[in-house]
Amino acid sequence: MFTWFGALKIVGMSPADGVVASVIYLILPGIFIPLLGVWEVLIGICLLYRPLIPVGLVLLFHRRGARHRWDDPPRKPGGRHAPEATGE
Repeated sequence: MFTWFGALKIVGMSPADGVVASVIYLILPGIFIPLLGVWEVLIGICLLYRPLIPVGLVLLFHRRGARHRWDDPPRKPGGRHAPEATGE
């Protein structure tokens, strides 16, 4: 699974590209998404071969830092915070 979705990110055909691009602010999505794809392919390859499973697990748990922080408020395009729902 990691290998397939990582390969899709490398070639620019991932359905998750838009989501990833919307939560990454420090690095250009055109650079970050292929690098994330390479990282995912490495994880997948390491998890396929028994001697490399520990390396794959380290890569997998290190990848957690690349996820969006769900406690951050959502942002609109352009970096502005989205208004909060008023419940009305």
